[in-house]
Amino acid sequence: MHLGDRFWGQRLSRMYLENVDENRILEELGKVIPDYAAERQHGEHLGDFVVRAGYVRAVESGQDIKLD
Repeated sequence: MHLGDRFWGQRLSRMYLENVDENRILEELGKVIPDYAAERQHGEHLGDFVVRAGYVRAVESGQDIKLD
């Protein structure tokens, strides 16, 4: 499960969870989505929110992509 990409493609996503099934994905999204709905800034996309909220670190360059 990857999170943190930029809406217009300027930033890649980062691995948030590895090798998870559908139930685990839904469980995690059940945490992230309510936080996003309650705490997002006006016009903020989900990828920007998860970086700002600390769910994942931003991928700033291709060299920054590695297994965390």
